[in-house]
Amino acid sequence: MNKEDRIFDLLEKLYVELQDARRELKDEIQEAKTDLEDTKKELKTDIKTLSDNQMKIFDKLENIAQDII
Repeated sequence: MNKEDRIFDLLEKLYVELQDARRELKDEIQEAKTDLEDTKKELKTDIKTLSDNQMKIFDKLENIAQDII
């Protein structure tokens, strides 16, 4: 096998490895996007719950204030 053939083989192997790495990175990016979407949904739910609880507290405080007056 001459030098050109060896260089070609090495370049071919490098290309295959780079394609594999690209695929792996693409999969990892997709997983990260999915995780972020899940976290975003959880945070929205938590914020809504906090907002609802805050409104309940304000209503109770209003009732207490009216009872005092």
